[in-house]
Amino acid sequence: MTNALGSFVVEVLRPTRLLVPSAKSLAAPPPPLSPSVLLDHFECYRVRGAAPKNSRSITMQDQFVTAAEKIMQLQQLCVPVDDGGGITNPAVKLTCYRTKYTGARFRGPGTPVFVNDEFGAATLEVSHGEELCLPSSPSGAFVDGSGD
Repeated sequence: MTNALGSFVVEVLRPTRLLVPSAKSLAAPPPPLSPSVLLDHFECYRVRGAAPKNSRSITMQDQFVTAAEKIMQLQQLCVPVDDGGGITNPAVKLTCYRTKYTGARFRGPGTPVFVNDEFGAATLEVSHGEELCLPSSPSGAFVDGSGD
């Protein structure tokens, strides 16, 4: 795989989770995403073999906080999966790294976060980030570690 942090080889192990497109609001429950919004679903797999040569510190900003974090070990590879509506961009993969705050710990926005996806509406309490997923591209063949 290749991303902004370099190139590396991983062994794909087992599925761990499914990422689904979701609408989000801090003010009120949002309506479901419009069908015109074409976002892929991603199935994530645990990986091994991509131990970092050294951890890298970065400053990240998202809709909740700007925070200093250290990127630790690569944990997952997420690939687009067809949920019945096709795959919009099959070339996009995500590699997800465990992260650790190096500055003041973020405790959340202090308000509920409202989400809505194909499984329905929910209200969440957001605490802190634990993972950073980066767009990545394959730089070789995938290796299936399942033994199949």
